[in-house]
Amino acid sequence: MENKETYMQKYIWDEIYSSIDYKEFEIDFFGGEPLIMFDLIKDICKTLKKDSRCKKINLYSNGLLLDQEKVDYIKKTGINFYLSFDGLWQDGGYKPYLEKKHLFEQIVKNPICMIPPKKPYTIVQNYKWFLDEFGMVPNFKIVKDNIWSKKTATIFSLEFSGLCSSYGNRLKLKQENCMPGIIEHYFLLLVDGIRNGYVDSYCGAGINHIAYMPDGSKHQCARFGSKSTKWGYDAMGMKPPHTSTGAWSKCGMGIGGPNKKEYVCEIIDFCEKGCYYDLLDNPNTKQLGLCTVYKAIYHHIIELNHWLRDNQQWQGIVIQLLKGEKYIED
Repeated sequence: MENKETYMQKYIWDEIYSSIDYKEFEIDFFGGEPLIMFDLIKDICKTLKKDSRCKKINLYSNGLLLDQEKVDYIKKTGINFYLSFDGLWQDGGYKPYLEKKHLFEQIVKNPICMIPPKKPYTIVQNYKWFLDEFGMVPNFKIVKDNIWSKKTATIFSLEFSGLCSSYGNRLKLKQENCMPGIIEHYFLLLVDGIRNGYVDSYCGAGINHIAYMPDGSKHQCARFGSKSTKWGYDAMGMKPPHTSTGAWSKCGMGIGGPNKKEYVCEIIDFCEKGCYYDLLDNPNTKQLGLCTVYKAIYHHIIELNHWLRDNQQWQGIVIQLLKGEKYIED
C-alpha cells in the first residue's frame, strides 16, 4: 500500500470503494510493506466482510511486522496471507524469519521467493531452507522487468537446473508435496502450448485486474503506477493486444510479428511472452535476457520430465496435474 513516499489514506479508500461496480471482485494488499498500514487494512476489511461481492482478500507481505495479534486477526477475518521473501541479502538473512516461525506456521502455506535479475543465485538455497526449516514448499516468482542480462540469465539457468535436480532427488527419496509452484506452473504451460498451439496466459491487467495507488489513481498493474510513464491506465485507456484465440497478437519480447508464421522463437507456443507493461513500454525491443530465462525454464523442465519419466511417483503427480486441468478424465 506504499508507493514511494506516500501512504494510502482512509478517504482515498472510501473513494475507491464507492467506484467499484463489479458484480464480484477480489482485493489484494501489497506494497511496499502493507502491514505498516495494518489499521487501515482492518478498516477496509470491516467494510469488505459486509460486501457479498468481495470473494477473496489477499495480503502480500514480508511478514517481519507480524505479531500474534495480527495473526489472530488475519485468521479470524479469513485473509489469505502470502509471505513474500526477497532473499538472503535482506538484513539478517534468515534469522528474522526463524524468529517468526511460530507465527508463519499459523497462516503461511507456501512462501513466495522473488527472483530478481540482480540476485538470481539463491533459488536452490531458499528451496532447501524453507523445506528443511519450515516444512513449507516455497514458490518462486520471476521479476520480469526489462533488466535481465545474458549473464544473469545464465546464472538463473544454473540455479533453475539445480532446483529441478533438488526436487527430483527429493522425489526419488519419496518426499511428498515438495514440487515448487514454478515447476508446476511452467510444466502446465508447456503442456498447454503443445496441446493448443498457444498459451493464453495474459495476467488480466486493465481488464479484470486494476491496481489502485495510494493517491487513488488507477493503473493496469502496480508497475504502471510505481514510476512516471505515459502508459498509465488513465492516459491510455487501451485494451491488451489479443488475437481471437486469446493469445498475444504480438510477442511481448519483440520477436516476430503479428502473424504466427513470422515467429522464429522455439518456445513461442508456450511462452508467457513477458507482460503487458513490457509490451507497451518496449514494443520493438528484443529483451533477450528475459527470453533466455524463459528458454532455460522450459529446457530444464523437459529434462526433468525425461529424467523422472519412469518414476512412479512422478507419473502419479503428472496424472493429477493433467486431471486438475481437465486434460484427462478420471
